[in-house]
Amino acid sequence: MLALGVLRVVLLLAAWYVLRGQARAAEAGSRIWNSHAAAVGVLAAGALASLVPTLVGLPAQWAADVFSATTLPACLLVYRGMATYHRLHSATGEVADWLVALSCVLTATAAANLLLQTGVLHSPLTGPALQHRLLTVASVTVVLAVLLRVVRTSRAVDARTTLLLTGSLLSVLLAHVWVTLAVVSPLARTGLSFTWVAFAGALAHTVVRRRNDTTRPLTTSPLSTTTTAFATLLAGVGVITATTLQPGDGRLRWSVVWAVLAVLPVAGRIRQLVRGLVHHDRVQREAATDELTGLPNRRAFTAALETATRERRPATVLLIDLDRFKEVNDRYGHATGDRLLQHVSRAFTGVLPAGALLARLGGDEFAVLLTAAPHAGDPDLSLRTAHHVGTAAERDPLDGVHQVVASVGVVTTDGLQHLQGEDLLRRADAAMYVAKAGGGGVGVHDDAAARRWRRHEALALGLLDTFSPAAGATTREEFEVHYEPQVTREGWTAGVRASLRWSHPVLGVLDPPEFLGVAEELRLLPELTTHLVTRGCADLARWRAAGHDVRLSFPVDPLQLTDPRLLDLLDAVVAAGTDPRLLVVGTTAAVFADDPESATRTCREIDARGCGLSIDDFGTGWPSLAHLAALPVGEVTVDAALTARLLLDPRVATVVAAAVGFAHHLGLRVVADGVADATTLDLLHGMGCDLTRGPLHGRPVPAGGLHLTLPIPVPRPTPHPVPSALDPTRT
Repeated sequence: MLALGVLRVVLLLAAWYVLRGQARAAEAGSRIWNSHAAAVGVLAAGALASLVPTLVGLPAQWAADVFSATTLPACLLVYRGMATYHRLHSATGEVADWLVALSCVLTATAAANLLLQTGVLHSPLTGPALQHRLLTVASVTVVLAVLLRVVRTSRAVDARTTLLLTGSLLSVLLAHVWVTLAVVSPLARTGLSFTWVAFAGALAHTVVRRRNDTTRPLTTSPLSTTTTAFATLLAGVGVITATTLQPGDGRLRWSVVWAVLAVLPVAGRIRQLVRGLVHHDRVQREAATDELTGLPNRRAFTAALETATRERRPATVLLIDLDRFKEVNDRYGHATGDRLLQHVSRAFTGVLPAGALLARLGGDEFAVLLTAAPHAGDPDLSLRTAHHVGTAAERDPLDGVHQVVASVGVVTTDGLQHLQGEDLLRRADAAMYVAKAGGGGVGVHDDAAARRWRRHEALALGLLDTFSPAAGATTREEFEVHYEPQVTREGWTAGVRASLRWSHPVLGVLDPPEFLGVAEELRLLPELTTHLVTRGCADLARWRAAGHDVRLSFPVDPLQLTDPRLLDLLDAVVAAGTDPRLLVVGTTAAVFADDPESATRTCREIDARGCGLSIDDFGTGWPSLAHLAALPVGEVTVDAALTARLLLDPRVATVVAAAVGFAHHLGLRVVADGVADATTLDLLHGMGCDLTRGPLHGRPVPAGGLHLTLPIPVPRPTPHPVPSALDPTRT
């Protein structure tokens, strides 16, 4: 007996030494090997302690019981290592594994007690000794189940080691079942304890034979965990019910104790599962819902559209863009912009038919999917719905002030059932762009719309590539500054109006109206203005060096007057040596109508820097002439639309003459745009216009071409007689 006990201690210590060394050497998974080493260490300590009764002459039963007392904690430590491995290689949490495993152990113990109480099984043990044995058997069973799961999916050990692990642990289980149900001598119990030595050796052998390749992740199904939890709960309740139906004899019913203890952790696990399902459902809803408006988001809309196209169901897609939203958002803040989006989404919902899916795709873009009869796939009904949607937000502005215009693109699957959802969205986008280019309303997809959309996409990609932070300066050479002369009444060039021309590699030379709208959508107008002003000031410096002092006028979008980068740009070019008195910032009157306080403040900042300010659409876009007197404006430009009608409509001539006189009374310089013939030129001179520009003086040209004509008098053709009705001196 003593020799067997010493041999058991030596073998267990050897296995512990190997496992402990692996735990120290392993960078990943050290907790796994620490648990296994601790389990073998507990067994070694029990084996060493079991030598004491033998040495002092106590009965052999004592030695067997001492070692047996360590098998349960050793079993739990082995399970801990297996559970840690399971947690590291699957999505199951460690706490959830412990709860389910504990319930399984307790339920199995309760079931074994029930079988003993009903006489199905018999054991020579009683009391705590029996319960300890039953707990150990149940624990080994659970560990064996986990081990079978691990080795089935692991490539870290070979087939021989796998067989050795499972076989040794199965022998441990069978040995414990035998000593629990049968009368076994102490010597036999000592011999059976070597099954634990065999298992410890198998663990140590795993370290030696372990392969270097990785283990593929375990695939854990939430359904299997849920099924196990509910099965354990039902088994525990079943044990309690069956025990209750048995006639009582006044003794403690261990089956009820263990069953009740088993139900508690599994009930906690089921509560976690329910909470997890609720959380999962909430996450799923949030993943498909726009947080601001509560509408479905792009992901949900795309999924619904793909489902409709995959099933070849008739469908209509409306793509909606809010044209003035960016302006409201920039001027009044994001809080007002968010309220406007919520307001518009409610307005859209109120005019849509039943069964329509309204989604917010992002920013100020919405989409509608019509799949319910009779609107689905019907071009006429779809177009009517699009008009209702397009006017819904316009009819009901937020707070009675913040009004937006919606551009709606329409595409139906009528004749296009072969298209995928992404193709339909692309066509709706093309139709929406056509509507936006027309100032809002509804656009229907056709071949012409597709061509315009492709052109729009080419322009957008080109602008993004050219003015992205990663783009170099050489890529901006496609954008060339052209200059249009501003000529005095004496025929000398006093200034130039700068504008950009884009030499697109595919679309050719593009005038500003062809790409500025796209640049505004992409919020690239500040970058374009920076490029224009920087190049313009460089040309201005060369002209001054050649003895030509001319003013440089350049256009600025009204929204840029609220952008601090404009003032930073002026500061930069002035600091670089440009005379601010030669710079004239031109803008339209729209900004003064929407936000006069902010516009006035920026205009005064421009004036404080010594730069000039010009109102470009004087006579057509000015909401109130009273504002003009309060602003530091030094120049106004008569709009080309009025100049073109001077010889056609006497009332227009009267309006222009009055506007010129009003501007002169305020001490402002007057520039007339769009002068195309000498008769119009003479009429404008007669009204007192200081400067003129237009096709008569020459179209915009690059700096090289303009430099050769500075300052050459404009040819003066023989003037034609002015019609008496248009004679400004006529009374």
